[in-house]
Amino acid sequence: MVKQIIEEGYNITWHGVNQYAKGGADVYKQHVMHALLDTGYTSTFYGELYKKLFARGDQTKGIRNDLNERKKKH
Repeated sequence: MVKQIIEEGYNITWHGVNQYAKGGADVYKQHVMHALLDTGYTSTFYGELYKKLFARGDQTKGIRNDLNERKKKH
């Protein structure tokens, strides 16, 4: 998930996200959102950026759809 967001052009790092996971084995959406908050991409956890990146049920939105569309073009 972090790699996909970075590939979308968001300037975050795995280290920046992982610091919010407190050394745990799992990274969750809220850890990613915290890193995006820190880097100024959003001012809220569950606002428009969250919906854009983590859209559920709507296959025309979200990072997976964006990456799939790019692959089709290449």
